[in-house]
Amino acid sequence: MTLIKISNGELLDRISIIELKKLNMENPANLASIEREFLELNPKCIDLFTKNDHSVKVLYLSLAKINSTLWELKNKVRDKNISDKDFVMYSKQIFKLNEKRNKIKNDINIITGSDYLDVKEYS
Repeated sequence: MTLIKISNGELLDRISIIELKKLNMENPANLASIEREFLELNPKCIDLFTKNDHSVKVLYLSLAKINSTLWELKNKVRDKNISDKDFVMYSKQIFKLNEKRNKIKNDINIITGSDYLDVKEYS
C-alpha cells in the first residue's frame, strides 16, 4: 500500500465529509467502506485536536458546517428539475462556500504547522 501525505486542513476536511456520508448513506457496502476510512483517519484528527489549542476545533466545526451546506446545495444542483435561475444561484453559493472552505483549511494548516497549504489560482 502506498501512503500519501496530505495537509492537516485536508485531513480535517476529509473527516468532516466522511461524517456527512456516515449520516446520509444507506447502502451497507458503501457505509462499511466509509466507516473503515473513518476509523483510520479519526485518531489522526483527535491527535490534531489534542496537540493544538481550541481554535483548531472551532475551525473544524466551521468546516463541517460549510461541508454540510455544500452537501445540500450540490444535491439541489443535481436535481433534474432545477430551473436555470436556481442552478446559477446555487452554483454561485457553492463557489463562495468553497472559497471559505479553502481559507479555513489553510488556517488549520498554518495553526498546526502543516507541511502543505491548499493553494488555488484563478485567471
